[in-house]
Amino acid sequence: LLEQAKEPQLRASVLSVRGLVRLGACALASPERLDASLWRVLAPRLRAMPAASREAVHALLGAAGVLSIDGGGSGVGGARAGEGGGAGTVMWAPAVEAVDADTAEAEGWIHFDDSGHLCIGDVRSAAPVTLPARAELVPQIEFHTSRRHAAALREMLADDNARLPLLLLGDQGVGKNKLCDKFLQLLKREREYVQLHRDTTLSSLTQAPSIEDGKIVWKDSALVRAATYGRTLVVDEADKAPLEVVCVLRALVEGDEVMLADGRVLVRAADDGGGAGGAA
Repeated sequence: LLEQAKEPQLRASVLSVRGLVRLGACALASPERLDASLWRVLAPRLRAMPAASREAVHALLGAAGVLSIDGGGSGVGGARAGEGGGAGTVMWAPAVEAVDADTAEAEGWIHFDDSGHLCIGDVRSAAPVTLPARAELVPQIEFHTSRRHAAALREMLADDNARLPLLLLGDQGVGKNKLCDKFLQLLKREREYVQLHRDTTLSSLTQAPSIEDGKIVWKDSALVRAATYGRTLVVDEADKAPLEVVCVLRALVEGDEVMLADGRVLVRAADDGGGAGGAA
């Protein structure tokens, strides 16, 4: 239906192959959350649309029986346009609908069940949470949960269950790093951190200098350590990196193997459904 739409803005909301693959992974992991997953994949496009075009997309999806939104704002899968009706309220609409309005109750949404699984709302981690070998690498932060935080963490857990890489977009200072650290703290996962900038090179992705006994020693970078030991890699300021660096990171996330600048090759572990070598 979207492809047959006359308005160019509606045709622009057609999912790409990558979007379909992501949606398929979410559907396999949580078939009951297909509506919310579809809403979230379309959300970035919907936010950029005028209100009239956005409502037209809602109507087309409702006509196809994929996702219905009534005039009151509630719909299948708990999706809604948001209280304010603005484009910015669309992104977390299904998740915010699922979190109680009371902030104090939202705190109780994040808990562990009797088997040790992390539960955020109606989303349950795929495996029990256990202590890692290097517990000192697990972030430990002060975090005050709000409705939006609980909603975001819930969606992050759903994507993590589907073994998908996470990309957090937002203005400076909105708390993207805080969300990442809290998420890893809840799952008790070892973290490796790298901050990119316009002078980042391919060689700096693989090796980093350090001083030992007054000498400069080149050691594996955070990216290589994460891929080697199966840790979670947090890439900060990814939008500021040169194109060739972004291409390597993309190949690492999406491909089965990637060759590094120093000649080494990172290969996806045989039992690993996520990023190559366990990197995220």
